[in-house]
Amino acid sequence: MKIEHFIDSHLLEEGVADARYEGSPFEELKKLPPKQKGKRMELIVKSIFDKMGFIVEEPLSSDHDAIFAHQLCELKGATMVSTLSKPTFSFLQIRPLQDYDKIIFSLFYPEKLVIMEMEKEDVINCVNDKVFKKQHEGKKGIGGTFCYYGDEKSLARLGAVHRATLVV
Repeated sequence: MKIEHFIDSHLLEEGVADARYEGSPFEELKKLPPKQKGKRMELIVKSIFDKMGFIVEEPLSSDHDAIFAHQLCELKGATMVSTLSKPTFSFLQIRPLQDYDKIIFSLFYPEKLVIMEMEKEDVINCVNDKVFKKQHEGKKGIGGTFCYYGDEKSLARLGAVHRATLVV
């Protein structure tokens, strides 16, 4: 028996790139695997805050990603979800029990980068109000990890504050 009789050839082809990002400075970023993409986004945001004149320091623990202007910041970045036509971003691994003062959300549109911040109190309210959904509970069932799908308008309604928009 030959494998090609059992697997459609299109299932083994290179993944289709998100056409909305073609020609964008974020085109290659969009194609990275999730872990590499997240790390690269963190580095981009740290660089931006540094160039905006903020004091950028390394984290004190693994509970946050950076310290901007003496505030512990968790950095969450996302490109648009490929399977949706409406610009929607998925922010994963939101952990309200970790030690940080705010989350910095970075929304990588093809033509711009929007940076917003949300105070931890608002994050906890979003969890308590079930706006941030349980992502998974880990091996012991007590993970406390949440996710959020939305855009800059929905984040603003939840209490996030616009920090910057950088246009391509």
